[in-house]
Amino acid sequence: MITVALASYARDTLVQVQSARLGCLLWELEESPRKRSWSVRPEIEGTETDAWRRALLRFSGSFDWRAGTWTRSRYEPIPADNL
Repeated sequence: MITVALASYARDTLVQVQSARLGCLLWELEESPRKRSWSVRPEIEGTETDAWRRALLRFSGSFDWRAGTWTRSRYEPIPADNL
């Protein structure tokens, strides 16, 4: 019973954290075009400039969760000298 409760708590926590992260990413994706408009040109660009890249990598499966780093696509061909 305790194991089930802990698993449920862990799942709920994971969903909340990922939902918050996706919410921030969505805001950055929406903010990026606004920052490119002429009327706000003096504003300093931030992390929203590469939000599209992070979204693409996140949903393409190119993030190595164990290492905590972005990796090359797993579908990239292996160089001939490495065969």
